[in-house]
Amino acid sequence: MRKTYTVRELCEILGVSRSGYYASKQSTGSKRALEEQVIVKEIRSIHAHRHMKAYGSPRMTKELNDRKIPCGRHRVARLMRENGIVIRRRKAFRPRTTQVDKKARIAPNLLAATHAPEA
Repeated sequence: MRKTYTVRELCEILGVSRSGYYASKQSTGSKRALEEQVIVKEIRSIHAHRHMKAYGSPRMTKELNDRKIPCGRHRVARLMRENGIVIRRRKAFRPRTTQVDKKARIAPNLLAATHAPEA
């Protein structure tokens, strides 16, 4: 909109001082925002290379702390959520009673061989 309006007019409309506008334009971000960028970069690195993307926030926090990047589990969970970093959950173990593998042997039905009870 700077082609149509001057910076002075835009600052008046938005209720921002001109010095504040120019200060925010030069600013690289807060210390915390810069730390979080580093943390997210490390999270992406760990997520891409470790154990088939199965690290959740507790394990991810431990890994980051081992790499000398201090942070808490809730912060890591929030950053993972905000950046769309999702773990791949393991499939739940359910014992199979039918033959899934052709090499697997099924136990013989011993009850079929018995006779009906007499009254």
